[in-house]
Amino acid sequence: MAGLDGIEKEMEPHPRSTMTFTSSRRRKRNTSGPPRLPLGVLDNLEKDHAYLLKGDVFTEDLIAVWIEYKRKREDDMIG
Repeated sequence: MAGLDGIEKEMEPHPRSTMTFTSSRRRKRNTSGPPRLPLGVLDNLEKDHAYLLKGDVFTEDLIAVWIEYKRKREDDMIG
């Protein structure tokens, strides 16, 4: 949905948005802990998530609960 939002707004992808995908088995072997979200992702999602509301796929409540859950989980992994 974020990709479609970028297409609608005729945005260019950020140069660092290129990702290399690996199998889950390889990824598990190469990581020392659970994956963490990049800094600012949840703040930015909280500010701009209108694209997720299109088509009635997600609700404001669901997005808010998910952000709250992820913030708590990220904090728990640090502390």
